[in-house]
Amino acid sequence: MSNTENGHVYHKKVGVKPGTMVYTGSFEGEAFSCDLISYDEDSFKLEGLSLESFDGIEEEGKVKWLYFNGLSHLKEFEKVASKFRISPLIQEDILHTRQRAKFERSAENSFIVLPVPRLVGDALVWQQISIIHRDDLIITFSERKSPAFDFVLNRIRTSQGKIRESGLDYLLYALTDSVVDQYLNVTAYMTNEVDDLEMELLNNAGRIPQSFVKDLYSRKKNLLGMQKRVNQIMEAVVALQEYFDSEDELDGAYIIDLIDHVNRIKDNLAHLRSLLNELMNQYLAMNSDHMNEVMKVLTIFSAIFIPLGFIAGLYGMNFDTEKSKLNMPELSLAYGYPLVLTVMVSFVLGLLFYFRKKRWI
Repeated sequence: MSNTENGHVYHKKVGVKPGTMVYTGSFEGEAFSCDLISYDEDSFKLEGLSLESFDGIEEEGKVKWLYFNGLSHLKEFEKVASKFRISPLIQEDILHTRQRAKFERSAENSFIVLPVPRLVGDALVWQQISIIHRDDLIITFSERKSPAFDFVLNRIRTSQGKIRESGLDYLLYALTDSVVDQYLNVTAYMTNEVDDLEMELLNNAGRIPQSFVKDLYSRKKNLLGMQKRVNQIMEAVVALQEYFDSEDELDGAYIIDLIDHVNRIKDNLAHLRSLLNELMNQYLAMNSDHMNEVMKVLTIFSAIFIPLGFIAGLYGMNFDTEKSKLNMPELSLAYGYPLVLTVMVSFVLGLLFYFRKKRWI
């Protein structure tokens, strides 16, 4: 039996030797595309590549970005990996889409793995994005089209900011920053969801729906997944900072700003976790208060009917009054029945007055 988490599949890698090309993600039906984006300060070009006739990349003197989508298309992936001599272990990391976020350097290239979140209804869906950075080219691999990369592509196309004036290092930073922005967007949406849960709890005190706990745990599960991956993103960004510091080709202020964004996400997630814990405690307290109210009402009813039951039981013993004058002589009274009812009503009113005076009701 296969084991899955958030759509990712485990069993495909069991017993397979290292370097074997197996796609382990869940986006099997996604369309394939491979685009080459080349640009400089004065020009921009985007072309879809035909891998059958693809021999190399021209466009000397321009920043070049090969944008590959659809990792389930293994034949096309293997063609790109072969043409650019991507090592088998890096290929395996690209296709095995449950990697930790990381940044690695080698003599040939730098390699980054970044998990990207997306909320679909209440479910948090993850896809993996991989980036290979070389001296003359950046290659990105994603399981499906990613809004994070589409934002960067639009900035290049419309020449927003300084991206068209900058080189490959800035493009690498821009791609990473756009992924981090996706975490900010998801965190903001999760904050709104937690606020809605809080309002639901406050507006339905005493009659909280059963689905509340399920919704609460669903948000908490998403939150824990985000926290785990954001901690990994921080490690990758710090390693990226060390790389840029050693290359001395990108203003360090950009990476410092990127680290600040990640820290802001971590703070927001920690705050959300505290809110969710507080909501759970508040829910339990409200449930406990409601149960106490129910028990109080039952106790009041019991306290009222105990003396009434005693009186009714006492006069239901059926002693023969003719054999002895001591056998309940009041049973012979002409107004014995109304008298007993009067005593019973007096007990009820007296107890209610006493409970009211004590502010128990």
